[in-house]
Amino acid sequence: MQGHFKGFLDDIKLLPAKPVAAATADTSQSQPIDLFSAFRWAGRKEGYICPDIVAVANILNGNAHDIRGRMCLADFYRLMGVDNIVVGDKDELGGTGTLFSGPPLAQQDIFIDVMKDKSATRDDRAYALFRAVHCYEPVGHNTCDGTDMPKPMRKAWHDELKGSYGDTVWAKALKYYW
Repeated sequence: MQGHFKGFLDDIKLLPAKPVAAATADTSQSQPIDLFSAFRWAGRKEGYICPDIVAVANILNGNAHDIRGRMCLADFYRLMGVDNIVVGDKDELGGTGTLFSGPPLAQQDIFIDVMKDKSATRDDRAYALFRAVHCYEPVGHNTCDGTDMPKPMRKAWHDELKGSYGDTVWAKALKYYW
């Protein structure tokens, strides 16, 4: 989450080959819970296409500004539910704090960077606008990184998506801004 892709690639090699079940008090549970399921993310085969998380990390290790890699990382955050996990207080990790320097990469920041990037494809920009607006769904506060953008900015994203990218699947799928 803080852009240390080489470290992730080194650590992912330590992942057990088979899912490791979590111990639960509920013995009626029919499926074991894989403690490391997020790190087995296979990517997306439809919609905004993304390779698996190891391939994404390899892409970003080679070029931390790769647009597809960053957008896929943001999708990984969203789909694995890790978009708001920030550890900053040393008490949150048994008194040790985080060993990683620098701020975490937030989904919304990725989307805004892609919107501004002149090398981004039309589809990448449209998807970035779509996802940025969806950061505020359904209740109007940011679920992507905690930093709220004013409603007029969110409306501007919506209007740009509908106006400049209206023929894309992302513009057609977006009904509202929050």
